[in-house]
Amino acid sequence: MFKLKELKEQRAALIHQQRDLFERAKKEDRTLTTDENEQFERMEADAAELRRSIENAEKMVQALGEQPGHERQKDEEKPLSREDVFRKYLSRGITALTGAERAILQRGTNPQSSVDAEGGFTIPQGFSNELYVEMAQWGGMLQAGRMFNTSTGNPIDWPTVDDTAATSTLIAENTTVAVQDMAFGSKTLNAYNYTSGIVKVPVTLLQDSAFDLPKFLREAFARRLGVGINAALTTADGSAKPQGVVPAAGAGVTAAATTAFTRDELVNLIHSVDPAHRINARFMFNDSVLSAIKKLSFGSADDRPLWQAGSIQNGEPDRLEGFAYTINQSMADLAASSKSVLFGDFSKYIIRMAGGPVYLRLDERFADSLQVGFLAYQRVDGELLSSNAIKVITQAAS
Repeated sequence: MFKLKELKEQRAALIHQQRDLFERAKKEDRTLTTDENEQFERMEADAAELRRSIENAEKMVQALGEQPGHERQKDEEKPLSREDVFRKYLSRGITALTGAERAILQRGTNPQSSVDAEGGFTIPQGFSNELYVEMAQWGGMLQAGRMFNTSTGNPIDWPTVDDTAATSTLIAENTTVAVQDMAFGSKTLNAYNYTSGIVKVPVTLLQDSAFDLPKFLREAFARRLGVGINAALTTADGSAKPQGVVPAAGAGVTAAATTAFTRDELVNLIHSVDPAHRINARFMFNDSVLSAIKKLSFGSADDRPLWQAGSIQNGEPDRLEGFAYTINQSMADLAASSKSVLFGDFSKYIIRMAGGPVYLRLDERFADSLQVGFLAYQRVDGELLSSNAIKVITQAAS
């Protein structure tokens, strides 16, 4: 069935042609010729048929709950999703977007990031979630820590309290209850900016429809941002940067050796953490330390390996002394005075993401080499709420 708009346009064209016949005869001061009369009658019949079609179409539109005179929107005319517009921005640049498409991107941009071509655009939620998942594969802290997101980058004061030493007491009747004050504190979470650095892509590759640009950039940015942010959350000193978990962790055990530790020292590390914090506790170390752990046994009279492989069938993780562990390549190797193993409740380490990751396309900077630059940035901070929640093994100094 013809669309209402098309039907009305055809009928209007016929009426216009009929008027032209009369106007031409009038200018020539004559009546319509026989041929002109026959042409007029044919147009009149066609216009009448179109009018009936229009009336029927309007009834159909009303039955479908739409207003008369308005068509159902064509699929190709439906508004693009933000994901579609973002793909177009990445592949073709800001100048290829219509005003409406730019508005779609800007509606999703967080208040702390620029909304023009110079400042980039916050990526859509679907892209953002996938990026965070892939970033976590490159960073143990993004797997183990407690992550939350804020729409702005303003400093946030996070209250802290460690009441594990407090207990209930027995009192007699009519006895005044003693005061046991909680030691409240706070940690300030800021928003430090980490960038992926520039990824250059040839223009010819952008023009290849088979090239999945968003996937390529997501994987590149996830690796770069994941490794860099994880390193900061692990070892940074908290001076105009996140407070890394290693320098923030409490002193647990000092190993007797510079490049090794024993099973007894691992057990002592576990029990240096209060049982209340051991409910959700896990180990953290790098892959080379895991290799050393796999060579440890329970003891001279028991050569069973200390490391326990998990069950693939039941989805159980590998364990050490009954606890799961996280591999973090930013942790130190076994060396003199290094802090090689962490143990504790990593949900007490707070990772603050300020807004979503932002992508920026650089069209002019590498134009003379027929390349387009892309970069991403993410604002982040991290703090350990209590040094008692996570403890560390420190290797001997010599």
